[in-house]
Amino acid sequence: MPGASSLLLAGFIVALVSWLLVSAYVVVDRFIHDRRERHLIDIARALTDPAVAALPLLDRSPAIRRTLGGLSRRVVYRMVASTDFPLWVTEIFAAYSLEQWGLDRMIDDASAATSRSKWRRVSALFALGHIRPGAEHALLRAAVLDPDREIASAAVVVLHRIGDREAAAILIDALRDASLPPSRIATHLDQFPIPIDDLLRPLLANTLPAMRYWSASLLFRYPNANGIAGEVAALVDDPTPTVRKAALVALGVMDAEVAVPVARRALKDPVAYVRSAAVRALARHGANETDEMRRTEFASWMAPALADATWEVRLAAKEGLAQLGTTIWRVVATQLESADHFARNGAAEVLQNLGLLDWTIQGLGSGVAPSAEFVRVLQAALREGGPTLVDAAVARSAPESLALIRKLAADVWLGAPPA
Repeated sequence: MPGASSLLLAGFIVALVSWLLVSAYVVVDRFIHDRRERHLIDIARALTDPAVAALPLLDRSPAIRRTLGGLSRRVVYRMVASTDFPLWVTEIFAAYSLEQWGLDRMIDDASAATSRSKWRRVSALFALGHIRPGAEHALLRAAVLDPDREIASAAVVVLHRIGDREAAAILIDALRDASLPPSRIATHLDQFPIPIDDLLRPLLANTLPAMRYWSASLLFRYPNANGIAGEVAALVDDPTPTVRKAALVALGVMDAEVAVPVARRALKDPVAYVRSAAVRALARHGANETDEMRRTEFASWMAPALADATWEVRLAAKEGLAQLGTTIWRVVATQLESADHFARNGAAEVLQNLGLLDWTIQGLGSGVAPSAEFVRVLQAALREGGPTLVDAAVARSAPESLALIRKLAADVWLGAPPA
């Protein structure tokens, strides 16, 4: 028994000491965390204080050097390169890097020839992007072409953050030469902080189809640039289908006088995705027309695409016609008499999306009988749409309208009405 008691006492003492140690660790860690948080709050407040705005970044609060003092270059660089912190945090760490290790050391760290670590190089590039000593563009140009994709990706992010014309020019060249997927670089160019249409326009005549494609795609952002629609329109006759499609997508937001005629011509393109882009370009411009007759004209150009052999084009036609509004229903209704099954079915779907059945229900509910022409169109649409058309109307309608919908279906549908 004495041995058991001693064992229990020893166990209690070990548990007590362990608890005290863990508690002390938690208290100390919390104290350190709270102190650092107060320092960060002081730093953030100092950075926005107009009274010290003229001072160098590190001199705006004594808490800055007190917080960063003693940190290793590895830790500081890692903070500079992190995307998990606000920009002001990484700017402080970049300024501290410059003060502690000097510009020459940072340039060496960012250089492929002298950097001993990939991640040190990446971090130094981020730091130089904040400091902008004048040597950063050459280092970033080399980095964005590096075969290591992680280094190239970091360079792309830094160039976007720098956001000047030289950075944009480097990114544009990287579309052709970088190891990264061009789409990743194009995303940064599309979100570039300054207008760069003048840098992109020369690429419309580039000998490489990929460069013409990206130029047309990225110029979508600049629809009002002087004369841009005419330059992009020239690519609708490009030998490469993807370039033709990109041009038509961009023309959808550009000058209608230039865009509409070439989009109409592209409705006969041999490649389906180019034809669908032409339909969507016409739909965008047609939806902007305020004149009802003009919208009807756009619909007459687009409606034959309901009979296209390719699903992609038929979908574009259905969605595009629905964008033109209710006044085009007669043009769509002509396709109900088409010899093509897809055209008839697509026309019924468009008429449903335009609200044909809904109008009729509302009119009957108000005691207004539809015209004979309207009833004929509705009969043809119901023949093609079948129960699906009626079920869709049921799903959109209030409960008190359900009986009226089924009566309407029974009156005009040439088969058995839905249950």
